[in-house]
Amino acid sequence: MIDIYNNVTAFISLKPRKFLLLGLSLLFILMVSFFLLSFTKISDNYPTKGYVTCDKDCILMAYLPSDIPLEEVTFNNKNYDYEVLNTEIYVPEPSIVSLKKITFKVKHKFQNNEIVNLNFYYHKQRIIVKIKDLMF
Repeated sequence: MIDIYNNVTAFISLKPRKFLLLGLSLLFILMVSFFLLSFTKISDNYPTKGYVTCDKDCILMAYLPSDIPLEEVTFNNKNYDYEVLNTEIYVPEPSIVSLKKITFKVKHKFQNNEIVNLNFYYHKQRIIVKIKDLMF
């Protein structure tokens, strides 16, 4: 009977040490991941579609809201070299939202009359700053 009591007390005395070690290691992992995430930068993105017309050169046209800056663009989720040929403000008659009509010359062979998926990346910030802006 005494041996069982000693075993139970020995088990109870060992159990908090394991939980303390597990808790401290979990806290350390969370702190390291938070530290790494605070220096990682992410961008907002605006997905849209563009239309390709090819005569001599292939030209891609797309519309996006005028408040979105043109910082980085991907075409079909790939980065190609591009040149912005023309940017003009366009306001459709029935709406009050202004759009930008952007004309690109992309150094990639797209087919004539092809619809291309575009992603406009803008406002690159650290993750911790974005979380802070969302909270306050």
